[in-house]
Amino acid sequence: MLASYYYNYRGLRTRKVTTASAPQGSGTVIYHYDEAGHLIGESAGSGSPIRTYVWRDDVPLAQIDYVPSRRVLYFDVDQLHTPRDARDVIPSLSRDPGFLPEFTLSNV
Repeated sequence: MLASYYYNYRGLRTRKVTTASAPQGSGTVIYHYDEAGHLIGESAGSGSPIRTYVWRDDVPLAQIDYVPSRRVLYFDVDQLHTPRDARDVIPSLSRDPGFLPEFTLSNV
């Protein structure tokens, strides 16, 4: 067995314990949720943060990784608020070349 998973009464995963034969080695990850059941963080068994998730209402906005170094990823979500892509820059309409029309001097 490579890992054991533990769940609370709401069916949310609360802990993952991996063995030495797992690809990432032995360790424990604790999962943290808000009152609405959104995953808001992951920490090591020692209490040090691994990852934090940022939400607005029911929409996941970003993920902040702390291990191996601090990195922020911003989510692009679909109409069901499911993350489909993660970028290290803030998604912006102006960054999408298909969104803005092309203007030339002839059509201005």
